[in-house]
Amino acid sequence: NYQGKIHILLVEDDVNLGYLVVENLRAKGIDVTLAKTGKEGMDAIKNNSYDLFASNMVRRFHGSFRLQIINS
Repeated sequence: NYQGKIHILLVEDDVNLGYLVVENLRAKGIDVTLAKTGKEGMDAIKNNSYDLFASNMVRRFHGSFRLQIINS
């Protein structure tokens, strides 16, 4: 049980998938915040503290994918 130890921010634009992931993580006692857009995610990061940020949202950049690391 991870309750009170881990807080995850999940950014997922597929609402059904997001709710499914949140439900499963919360069942394991993990605190999860769901953001449905990149803007919601950025606002959440600016206003809260998280142990982990998870997202499958990627941007197309010159025909390839790039990973963006955000430091606070």
